Amino acid sequence: MSLIQKITKKRKQNGYTVIEVMIVLSVSSVLFAAAIAGYSRQNSKTQFTNAVRDIEITVQDILNDVSTGYYPNSSEFSCSRSAGSPATPLLDDSSSADQGTNQDCIFLGKAVDLSDGSFTAYTIVGLRNDADDEEIPPTNVENAQNRTIPIDGTFADHTLHASINTRIIALPNSANPVTTSSAGFAVVSGFGNGEEGGAGATTSQVSIASIDSSYNFLSAGNRVVNNSDLDRDIVICIEEAGGDRQASITIGAGAQSNIETMIDGWATECD
Repeated sequence: MSLIQKITKKRKQNGYTVIEVMIVLSVSSVLFAAAIAGYSRQNSKTQFTNAVRDIEITVQDILNDVSTGYYPNSSEFSCSRSAGSPATPLLDDSSSADQGTNQDCIFLGKAVDLSDGSFTAYTIVGLRNDADDEEIPPTNVENAQNRTIPIDGTFADHTLHASINTRIIALPNSANPVTTSSAGFAVVSGFGNGEEGGAGATTSQVSIASIDSSYNFLSAGNRVVNNSDLDRDIVICIEEAGGDRQASITIGAGAQSNIETMIDGWATECD
């Protein structure tokens, strides 16, 4: 017979004593505290998992946008070829152009800023024709003089859950055989064979690139991606603030359009 049953039986016979009431209240308090603690742990676990999945979905959306050539033109800016050698894209937010009429520039991809723990996706543009020879299309992102567009309406902020901390790691490639920290990453269109192929950027493939930790995303004057940055796997390391849970999202795992997510553990590069 349990303690509660014994007390209940005795209550029917003689009533409760003060000590018995205190025992019942103490046991109830312990059970209530345990229930609250269990709910809090489960709620924290759910929030962390949802935060990781939100980032994963956003990254997948960016990959899809670039691979399909989706160009989020807000019509609040114009883009043209500037004078000089080599030429660079000239961005102007004092005028506007209808979608498809920024004919000197092409959509190259998206750049993601995670440098301050926020998640902002910028549009990358480049020259339709080669920076040194405007008669042929560019063969790579450097020839295209790629730039982010730091103009309202061309980038999107995505809210990250306050309970997580993030950092970016760029894994080695053949052109840059070192593991480095990064301000973010870029997803850019692949390129054809220039004059021979007759096409510049193509959406038939995408490349993942690292972005230097000192890069200023709000500057239209700096090239965001160099050739040596391309074809790198990017690892987003995610850690619960004040907790002991970790997760990682590896972009380009096995193929440039792949994403590999790990929760309650992370890629070895995050250690």
